[in-house]
Amino acid sequence: MFKYIAATATAITLTAGAVAASSDFGILEGVEEGATFYDVPLAQAEADGMIQIEDAFGEVLGTAELMAGPNTDVRVDFDNPIANVDLVVKLIIDGAVADVEMVRVMDN
Repeated sequence: MFKYIAATATAITLTAGAVAASSDFGILEGVEEGATFYDVPLAQAEADGMIQIEDAFGEVLGTAELMAGPNTDVRVDFDNPIANVDLVVKLIIDGAVADVEMVRVMDN
């Protein structure tokens, strides 16, 4: 049986310094446990930045660079296959967290 990761419906938006409120994610889709990458369908960045995916304990699982503007189908490769643990997807612009999506592992 596969476990799927489903994005929670509510995003937590954090702003700091020069980070514009328009930097954010689109709707995140699920991925199977054991995956070695995650494709973020849309990340809107006000300036160059990155996506960082962490586990619930704060360990960084993978990152991907972003260009200013809309970024579609951004692949974040994981250092190791993902396990059955909650994930945190962060949009980081100029060193500040602009948006956070919580992603939970769900039984299907």
